[in-house]
Amino acid sequence: MFKTIFLFFLGLLSSCGTTQHNGKAQSTGSESEAVGDYKTGIFEDCGPGGIEKIEYKYRIGTWSFYYPNGELKAKGSFVPVKTTISTRCDENEEIDFSIPRNDWEFFDSTGGKLESLFGFEDNLNCVKQERDEHLGLWYCYNQEENFVSQRVTY
Repeated sequence: MFKTIFLFFLGLLSSCGTTQHNGKAQSTGSESEAVGDYKTGIFEDCGPGGIEKIEYKYRIGTWSFYYPNGELKAKGSFVPVKTTISTRCDENEEIDFSIPRNDWEFFDSTGGKLESLFGFEDNLNCVKQERDEHLGLWYCYNQEENFVSQRVTY
């Protein structure tokens, strides 16, 4: 119980970020597989034990998403942006994140080109962070508000 509550609070943490390292990602999920590069930022937040540092990832460069059958689902690139995120401190903090460019191409499960992939926006604007086998955090960019929100999934 304590671990779950503690991890839930960790999931709510966010604040000012600085890029620490680069990496490559290959993640699988129930709907698609994603392959591309990412950067990791560090942010600080006010927690019950004082200032806490949390790592988060955001996509950079070209990414590809695939259907479970291996066919290309979407391909395009991301560009870095400065945005804000809510914290438990006195005010919102500025962090680095990324948004999709306008170069995205979408395909059906047989390889045919599509004009758009309705409902795929969450895959482009959101990055999932696994905390443990039961808890995940989604960092999602809202372009209208230039703001990153967080949602916890179990």
